[in-house]
Amino acid sequence: DLAAALLAARADAAAKLPGGRLPQDHVDPDGQTRTLLDSALATVPRPRRKRCVVYGKEESIGISWCRDRCGLVVRSVKEKDRAQEAGVRPGWVLLRVDGEVPSREPPTAPATLEFGRPVQLSDDFWHGHLGDVIDRRWS
Repeated sequence: DLAAALLAARADAAAKLPGGRLPQDHVDPDGQTRTLLDSALATVPRPRRKRCVVYGKEESIGISWCRDRCGLVVRSVKEKDRAQEAGVRPGWVLLRVDGEVPSREPPTAPATLEFGRPVQLSDDFWHGHLGDVIDRRWS
């Protein structure tokens, strides 16, 4: 799936090049061949998609949860909570609790929680199927 999505993204990049040319192959000083994609594709910054939050023994987890097909999803985060300070927002998915796959029940402190941000790729820069593949890999 990922390979097909990458090929589709390359085809989209080629369609954006002047005259419909394919991206050119480039040989770097080490002798490795690399494909140069459309500069718009190559320079899009990839946002950080994970956050790790550590809650101590005496702390409470100020997150309201909802259950989704992908697991526990953040519904809201209290102000000044460690998760809010780390940048966790509503819609993020709980990926791990203390390095383990989370149960269906909300976690309790002490715990180290790892959150994954939903992938939202711009249609201007990314092929739609690529986003679907990345979403499946995060769940």
